[in-house]
Amino acid sequence: MMNMPKKSKKKSNVRKRASTAAVSRNGSGKYAGFWVRLGAFLVDAVFTIAAGVLIPYVGAAAALIFNIYLIYTRGYSIGKKVFNLRIEKDDGAKLDIVDVVMREILGKFVSGLVLGLGFLLIIIDDKKQGLHDKLAHTIVKQA
Repeated sequence: MMNMPKKSKKKSNVRKRASTAAVSRNGSGKYAGFWVRLGAFLVDAVFTIAAGVLIPYVGAAAALIFNIYLIYTRGYSIGKKVFNLRIEKDDGAKLDIVDVVMREILGKFVSGLVLGLGFLLIIIDDKKQGLHDKLAHTIVKQA
């Protein structure tokens, strides 16, 4: 009878690590705080301003629409991708276009109305949600 090679335990560890990485990528990450979110916002702002300068009148609007598209389809804007952040629904459901538009346009406008206090709420909130996140029922996590 032939000696069969023993199965390596390394394969099971690799599978275990891969499944753990998938779990952490899908929602068990830490909530993203104020400063890292500000950095992501600044990257998005530079991208939007650059688009507006390169293509007057329509560039900035196109960049905003592109950011909304990215958030809706992938869960991040360009700035959030740079800082490895992800926008998710607070109940774990899939983002829908109404939530994204509510968060990015109406919610951010309202958050900035009174000296940006809606954004500063991120600092004191348990889930690090700004007013725009609360309006759209979203959270931002480290991916």
